[in-house]
Amino acid sequence: MQSLDVISVNLWQILISLCNLVIIFLVVKHFLYQPVRKMLKKRQETLDGEYAAALNAGKGKGFVMDVKCFFGTIVSVLKSDGVVEGGTGELKKKEDAKAAVKQEAATK
Repeated sequence: MQSLDVISVNLWQILISLCNLVIIFLVVKHFLYQPVRKMLKKRQETLDGEYAAALNAGKGKGFVMDVKCFFGTIVSVLKSDGVVEGGTGELKKKEDAKAAVKQEAATK
């Protein structure tokens, strides 16, 4: 018969893996999650202030702002101007540069 040492459970390996998981969780929470939450909270406060100012201005300006945001979102989605994960705008710049080169070549 073959030995089953290959399939054994190593408690030290499990403990080390759990410690690594906790460390990674704490690092990600501290350096990524909390700064993003602070930025989102600040942005939310800014938008809330603008919205409150529009409501206080009266004469339906709050409703106008709602409609503007609603249709702006729809237009953005239809134009595919949304945020691309990991995108920095470099693809758009390259496409614009290629289009400019093609246009320049066509005019010569």
